[in-house]
Amino acid sequence: MSKVKRTKSLQAHNMKQLDIEKVTVDDLDTVFSILLDAVQWLRQKGLKAWDPSSLKKTLLLSIEADEVYLAKLNQQPVGTITVQWLDPALWGERPNDAGYIHKLAVLRALENRLV
Repeated sequence: MSKVKRTKSLQAHNMKQLDIEKVTVDDLDTVFSILLDAVQWLRQKGLKAWDPSSLKKTLLLSIEADEVYLAKLNQQPVGTITVQWLDPALWGERPNDAGYIHKLAVLRALENRLV
């Protein structure tokens, strides 16, 4: 079954195009590399980060559940975010009235560039 990518576009003040797309399994390696970049930066800061050995597997499950998005600036991947509408593993059973943000990351090369 093929999926149609839904894209939201934002025009930044500096006229660069930022698109947010729901990803497919074809985007797995791209999203993984963005998250791995964030893991390396977090570890350099002495902070806890996702475990790369299990990250790809959990990421694939989230992609298959249509929860992962990719941000592209002028057609180039720059960030990712996972949005879950239920998260009983972390928050327990809750009413379906909130979204949960996971794995928000922007490439470190774009630090301080308003992305």
